Parts: sequence; structure tokens; C-alpha cells
Amino acid sequence: MHKFAPIELKYPAVRARAETLRMMLHHSNITFTDTVMPFSKIEEERPMAPMGVWPTLTLHGAEGKPVLFESGAIARFIGKHAELYPADPLAAARCDAVFEVAQHLSDLNPLLNMFDEEKRKERGETIIGTALMRLERLNKQFEASEHTFSVGNDPTMGDFHLWHVLDVLELCAPGSLAKLPGLEAFFVDLVKSSEGMRRYLAERPKPGSGELGAPNSIMMTSTSENPYYKDLI
Repeated sequence: MHKFAPIELKYPAVRARAETLRMMLHHSNITFTDTVMPFSKIEEERPMAPMGVWPTLTLHGAEGKPVLFESGAIARFIGKHAELYPADPLAAARCDAVFEVAQHLSDLNPLLNMFDEEKRKERGETIIGTALMRLERLNKQFEASEHTFSVGNDPTMGDFHLWHVLDVLELCAPGSLAKLPGLEAFFVDLVKSSEGMRRYLAERPKPGSGELGAPNSIMMTSTSENPYYKDLI
């Protein structure tokens, strides 16, 4: 990635789609500028984003300073340069499948970062129920696997995205991970395996810090971080 440096990741002030990218970059010890936009700047910045949404990854050191967009495309770009995306086609398909499972559960992100109490009561049960139903199937696969991660014993792009979804699920519905023992073990193992990820988790803004989330959201009002990695970072 050094040939593209400096690189800049840009995302609004929420803990959502950019978390996967941040964890991959920190895990791989890739230096980058992490630009967090306050809510007040979103409409001002929107015309400068290729699709009007984020995350974006700007390669300031590449010719023309290209701006990459869409979280999946950015994750694969980082993964291919940081050896977090398998070269073997079958392993790559498995990595992509796990990534897409997590992508389908993206409704968890606004539940954590955007919804106020009334909207959480209206939609939270359905979002959590759908997530648990899908993850129960994946949990059985992890329980049956002889490997630590989704593709062998080294983490890939899909693992970081899955970890983010599990993290958000536990913050929105404490006790959920205990219902998924295979994924619960995976969740802890990924933190233990990655020094860069542990550093990032220790320094990132915490719930209730006032730095992330919409007013009256879980992220803005809660003071509880995920207990699963509290003692690991």
C-alpha cells in the first residue's frame, strides 16, 4: 500500500461500515489518515463523495488521486494488498460469503448509531431477531470447523467484517454472543490474534463519549463497551 500513500479514509461519526476497514488497516500496520466527519458537515461534504455516501478511501499518492467507494470494494482492495484476501478461488469465495453474511446484517448499524428509543422499540426486535436467525446458521459452521477463522487459521477480510457485526449485535442486545458459542470463540480469538486491532480498540471513541452517534442513540447515550474484549486491550 506504500505506493499509494498517503491514504485517507473518510466516514461520518458513527461506528458502522468503516470499522471493518479501520480494523484491517490497523491489523496490517498500514498508516492512514482517519477523517471522521461530524454530522454537521455531511451535507457540505456530500457533493465531493463519488456516490454521495461513505466510506471513501482516497489514494493521495496515486496518479490522479483516485477515490475508492463502497465498503466492500474498499475492503477487497485493502485485503488484496495486505494479504487479507485469499488467492485461492475457493477460499476467496468462502471469505466473500462470510463478508456478505455480515453485509446483510447492516441494519444493526443504524440500530446502534442512529435510532432513538422510540425507533428502537419499533424496529429493534425485528432487526435483532433476523440477525440471530442468520448467525445461528453461521455459528453451526464455525462450531463444526477445525479452523479458528472462516478460511483457515489466519484472519481474512470476511472475518473482520463479521467481527464488527457481532460487536454491534452485543452492544445492541447484550448476551447475544453467549447464544452463539462458535462465533463467541471466534470473536475473542480474533482480538487475541491481532496486536494492531487491539491497539485500535483501545484508542477508538467509546460509547457515551459524545464523539459518535446521533442524539439519543445507543452509541451516544450508553456508557457500556463490549465486555468481551475489555480485558484483552
